[in-house]
Amino acid sequence: MLDARFVRGVGAVGVVVCAIAVWAGIDRSRAGLEPPIKIELASSTSEVEEILKHDDNVAKMRHQILIDNGFIVSYWLLFLGASFLFRAASPEDPAWNGGLTSLAATAAAIFDFQENNGILRSLRSYPRLSLEEVRDTREVSLLKWLLLFVVVLLLARLFVRRADGWRWIGVAMVAAAVIGICGLAWGARQPLISAGFMLALVSLLAAMALWLFWPGVFLRTEESAPPPAGGGGG
Repeated sequence: MLDARFVRGVGAVGVVVCAIAVWAGIDRSRAGLEPPIKIELASSTSEVEEILKHDDNVAKMRHQILIDNGFIVSYWLLFLGASFLFRAASPEDPAWNGGLTSLAATAAAIFDFQENNGILRSLRSYPRLSLEEVRDTREVSLLKWLLLFVVVLLLARLFVRRADGWRWIGVAMVAAAVIGICGLAWGARQPLISAGFMLALVSLLAAMALWLFWPGVFLRTEESAPPPAGGGGG
């Protein structure tokens, strides 16, 4: 049986995930780089050349990938930890929920590392880019994004069944996953994928607040807690 310490631990890992995401965003802004999704989903060498053509952008992108590798490890640990929370949140849920979430999260992380390796190969070969390498990176990236949104959709079950205001976290997760998957299905529309990702991050941030500060409420061992915005107490 999980206790509040484990739930808080999952929340703490989530804080690390958010901290690395913020760090990557600040570093990218200072470096003047395009959002990483542009090089991840580039379909031609000219798109990659446009991103890398400015001075020192190759070196700056290598630094971004180094940060991203840490982000991958941290979100993988977060999703693994969250997958253990299914039975604690809803004991009646089938056992496969946690296993499927862990499997999807692990596959997403593997594809994410492969994506970074593909980008690094392009950085090494620049300016003589290979169209095959660019397209291979894009295919791996599409699989990564799909699996990440599937994980978010699965994690939504931790909250959507709740009778209190915290259920809106689950609703937001479902919306994030649907937006992201629609973006992937609709010609890999980067704005939709990015919007789904940002909504997923905001949803996970709210989940982390619950896990960190009100783990007893999440485990349903306490009767009430300060209600989240837009919802009632638990």
